[in-house]
Amino acid sequence: MDQFVISNPEKSNEWNDEKSFGHLVVKNLTKAGDQIVLISGISSEELSAKDLLAKSFEVAKALIASGIKPGDVISIVSENRFEFAYVLFGSILLNCTFAPINLTYSEREMEHAMSLSKPKIVFMSPFAAEKVVKVAKSLSFVKKIVLMEDENPFGSDVMLFSDFTSVSNIKNVTLSLSTVDKSKAVSVILMSSGTTGLAKGVQLSQNNLIAITRFSKNTSIKLADIDAGQERIVLGLVPWFHAFGLTSLIGCISATLVKIVLLPKFEEGLFLGCIENYKCNLLFMVPPLMVFMAKHPLVADYDLSSVRMIVCGAAPLSRELEEAVYKRLNNPRMIIRQGYG
Repeated sequence: MDQFVISNPEKSNEWNDEKSFGHLVVKNLTKAGDQIVLISGISSEELSAKDLLAKSFEVAKALIASGIKPGDVISIVSENRFEFAYVLFGSILLNCTFAPINLTYSEREMEHAMSLSKPKIVFMSPFAAEKVVKVAKSLSFVKKIVLMEDENPFGSDVMLFSDFTSVSNIKNVTLSLSTVDKSKAVSVILMSSGTTGLAKGVQLSQNNLIAITRFSKNTSIKLADIDAGQERIVLGLVPWFHAFGLTSLIGCISATLVKIVLLPKFEEGLFLGCIENYKCNLLFMVPPLMVFMAKHPLVADYDLSSVRMIVCGAAPLSRELEEAVYKRLNNPRMIIRQGYG
């Protein structure tokens, strides 16, 4: 059977002896220090590994102050933004279960998703805030709703993120990373596509996240034809509430080998402009974006020569569409990989 399996020749057990996935995250982000790991494609604001870790510890301490314990579920309904990463890694540090929810869900779909994972705290961006508040208030297991915004139009039913992580709220809280059984500790619950009915919750253990991080370091990131010493810069457009987007975020950040330029949504000029301005060389894409790259006239107005690898996932990529993108970008150093299946 082995002759039919194609794999990276490097078979590594790196990080298997970590006491938790949180220990791995702390070790790698601490080592990365001032290295920039996230950039807002909208504002150009940069976030270092050190600052991401500090913000994640703030969230973890705020969760403790709210009565959250390891194993409890934390949800977020949001587009890609810095706070999404804070909540994700803050939950990981506390050995909680992180359950992102699609912000385009209807109220019925949102209620179904929350009823599956049963989060005690739900974080939300303004985009879907009204739906989230309506649904979360109807569910007895949701104890707190946190809004990631400067102003709170919902009154006492909702807490602002800045208040949640304020010094006064966490000053007396201590956090020590604890050991868990990584094979059994559920770190993430992702929602399936729902093509055969209502979406299902898919659990990933801490060992799964370690494997994802190791794969990002040893295989996926290294496949690109990038010159020695050149930065690996990822365009982070795929939604982080989606399995493809979240595993890419976790793997890239935890391995601390890349810089991610995040975008909250697709806008033609902004998408292409970020690739050109930041010289992104790794693109995580989905088939509709590949159609855009192959056919839209605006693509010709931008310099996309920095691109070395496109990983297309979430749905099948046809041979015809792949060949059309190769032809359109006309870059002999670029490769396209299929991440679906």
